[in-house]
Amino acid sequence: MSKRNEFKTELEKIVKIFFLCKESYLVLRELYKTIDNSKYIIDLKYRGSFFTLTKVNYWRVIVLQLSKLYIERERFNIIKLLEKCKTGNYYASLNINQDFIIQELNRIEEKQKSINNIKSQRDKIFAHEDANIEEIVNDITLDETKKLIELCQNIIFHIYSEVFDTHYEFEMANSAIGNLKNVLKSLDEKEKQREEEEAKFLKEFIRKANQNK
Repeated sequence: MSKRNEFKTELEKIVKIFFLCKESYLVLRELYKTIDNSKYIIDLKYRGSFFTLTKVNYWRVIVLQLSKLYIERERFNIIKLLEKCKTGNYYASLNINQDFIIQELNRIEEKQKSINNIKSQRDKIFAHEDANIEEIVNDITLDETKKLIELCQNIIFHIYSEVFDTHYEFEMANSAIGNLKNVLKSLDEKEKQREEEEAKFLKEFIRKANQNK
């Protein structure tokens, strides 16, 4: 296998990890969203046991996928890939812009506090049961999580553009987030219809009661 094809295979494995992470993030973000949501939908998201458990499970997926992308001992890792593209290293023959590589590695280093928090959660909560699990604090916000995802996306986009002369399409058809929004919209519409029918029934009941007085 040529270095170029080997590189593409490695990159595609990283892309799969990235997409699972991004889709999971978008779903979780929607599950926490309250703006432009009815009280009924907010109650579903925050009081329903299904949605509560779903939030936990999607966060677990995000933590595990971000760990794969940013913790260096993982096999298919964005840091390892960039390092292997440096001058004199395994993929040096691809001639990826060295300034870009150094810039992105520095940007990753700037996110090390968030990465360390992800690693702690992965190691002590989700990958293994830890006796002191209550001491592990989630100090990474959804906005900080988004920045890690966007950082990886930018690297993938640049590499595809430079090495393969193509623009990678990050929008997905029939996505999980699209399906979730449709389900929530349908539930909300049915609830509004139920409320309208109930109000109409009550109004008619009162009207008839007044007629019989």
